Amino acid sequence: MIKLFPFTINDSDQLISWFENEEGLVQFAGRIFSWPLTKEQIAAHLTDPNRLIYKVIDEESSLVIGHGEICKVPNEPPKLTCLIIGNKRFRGKGLGKELTRQLTAIAFDKLQADSVQLYVYDWNKNAF
Repeated sequence: MIKLFPFTINDSDQLISWFENEEGLVQFAGRIFSWPLTKEQIAAHLTDPNRLIYKVIDEESSLVIGHGEICKVPNEPPKLTCLIIGNKRFRGKGLGKELTRQLTAIAFDKLQADSVQLYVYDWNKNAF
């Protein structure tokens, strides 16, 4: 199973290492970041008070295996953004679905949301 912990600037190198090309970065974050992803972009992103940013830890191995965010949007339900199981050994095991479930629970509990938004590119077949 997985657990979510606050993402810090110290987690940046791991996150950056998961992106081999611009397409992967866009699939992860849309146009929030530009290629190549840098620690400076992440540091600026971390200052956004409307974002709850998490690293995903595999409980059995204690490895950081992914990333996920909740973005508070004025007058709209919060958005789940920047979801990835970045460690390829952990893909295809349903952990992305579990990450989505845990982020949704945080949005309902912490932000008192009635619903959440999640947008997925139609070419991102693994997200369906």
